[in-house]
Amino acid sequence: MSISLLLILCVIFPSCFSADQQYEECRLPLRCGSEPSLFPNITYPFWGNTIGKPNYCGQTEFELSCRKNQTLTLELENFTLRVISVNLENKTIIVADDSLFEDGCPHIFNFTGAKQFTLNHNTEMIDLFNCPVNYPPTSPSTVSCQLSKDNPITYHVFGSAHPLPNCTRAGEIPMLRSAKNELNQSNQTLKMTLEKGFELRYDKEDKTCRDCTDTSGICGSESGSGNFRCLCTDKPHELSCHDERGPNYKVKVGIGAAASVFGISAASLAWFVYHRRITKIYRTSSALLPRNLSDQSSKPSSDIEKAEELLAGVRLFSYQELEEATNNFDPSKELGDGGFGAVYYGKLKDGRSVAVKRLYENNFKRAEQFRNEVEILTGLRHPNLVTLFGCSSKQSRDLLLVYEYVANGTLADHLHGPHASPSALPWSTRLKIAVETASALKYLHASEIIHRD
Repeated sequence: MSISLLLILCVIFPSCFSADQQYEECRLPLRCGSEPSLFPNITYPFWGNTIGKPNYCGQTEFELSCRKNQTLTLELENFTLRVISVNLENKTIIVADDSLFEDGCPHIFNFTGAKQFTLNHNTEMIDLFNCPVNYPPTSPSTVSCQLSKDNPITYHVFGSAHPLPNCTRAGEIPMLRSAKNELNQSNQTLKMTLEKGFELRYDKEDKTCRDCTDTSGICGSESGSGNFRCLCTDKPHELSCHDERGPNYKVKVGIGAAASVFGISAASLAWFVYHRRITKIYRTSSALLPRNLSDQSSKPSSDIEKAEELLAGVRLFSYQELEEATNNFDPSKELGDGGFGAVYYGKLKDGRSVAVKRLYENNFKRAEQFRNEVEILTGLRHPNLVTLFGCSSKQSRDLLLVYEYVANGTLADHLHGPHASPSALPWSTRLKIAVETASALKYLHASEIIHRD
C-alpha cells in the first residue's frame, strides 16, 4: 500500500530546541569574516557581538571585535590592540599595537596594568627614544613614521647602549623578551619586532568555570549584571549543571530512576493495548471496504460515491469552498506535487490554514488512493503525523483531501535549500528530528502501515 503522509518536523521554532538557546549560541566557534576563523578555540571569558558571541557568552571587560580584514581586536586603555594569539589554559593573550599594521606610529603605552590585564613575565617595558629624522642613519632598531601629515618622526630603541645626543626619551613600550633578543641580534627590524606583540595575563576565577565544564556546561554570564552563569542544555544555572542537587542528590536520582522505569512500563502497556485496539478497528473496516475500484475509473461520480462510504466522522467540504480557499487552485499557491496529485495552500473561512491535495484526474488509481488516505488517516493520531481535516463531498467535481498545514517548508529546505544555515540546525536539533521521525514511522508500523513515499 502506497500512501502519502507528511511528517511534522520541528525545524525553526526555538521552543522545539532540545537545548537552551544561550547554550547553543555560546558553544559555536566564533565567526570573523567569511573564511574560517584563525581563533576557533576562543571561548569564555571572551565575547563579542561582531564575532557571533553575545555578551552572555563572556564577561563585560573581555569584549573582542572583528575588523573587515578578518582580524580580532581588543580595546584596552583607549588603545586598539590586535589579537595575535590566545592561550585559555594559561590565561594569556598576545596582542600588538594595531596602528603598526596601518603604517602608523607606535603608541606610548606607559602600561601600568588594567583592571583585568597585567603584563606577563615574558614581557618587559622598553625605553623608546625620539630622535631627529635620519639621525643617526636608519638601523634595524629604528622605526620612522608620521604623527601627522607634516610631522615625521623616528623612534629608536638603544637597549643597553647609551642614547645618542639630541634624542629624548618618549616613554616605554611593551615587548616580548624573545623579540627583544632578536632585535639585539639585528635579525629583525623594530617594526617587525613590535608587530609580534606583547603578552598579557588575565586573572579570572577558573574554579567555578571548571565546575561548570565538568558537568558538561558552558561558562557564561547573566546579561546585564555580568554574574557568572553555567549555560546548560536545559537552562542557565548559577554554578554548574548540577547545582540544584543538594545533599540528597543520590536519593533523588534513585527515586527518579525508579519512577522512570515504572512510567516507561506503564506507558508501554498502554501503548500495546491502544495499538491492539487500533489494529482491530483497522482490520474490521478493511474487510468491509470495496477493493475493485480501479476498473470504474471511467465513472468519476461512482468513484466518489464509493469512496464516501468511508467518510463517517470526517468533515465534508464542497468543491466551491475549497476552490475559494485556494484562489481557484492558483499555481502560485502550489506547495508541491507527488505521484497522485498536487498540494495547494488554502485558507478556510474560519481562518485556518490548510493544505489541499487535488488528485490527478488521469490517474486510474485516484479513487483507491482517495479511499486509502481517508481510511488510514482518520484512524491515526500522532504528534508527528499531519492531521486530516476532511475531504470533498460527492457533489465535488474533483477528489480533494484537506490536511493540516505545516509551515516553514520542508526539512530539505533547511538542510540544502534556501533556508539552509548550519547554526539554525545544530546536531542536538537534527537528532531530535531523527528521533521524532523514527517515532512516527514506528507508530505507522505498529498500525500495520508501511510508508513508502
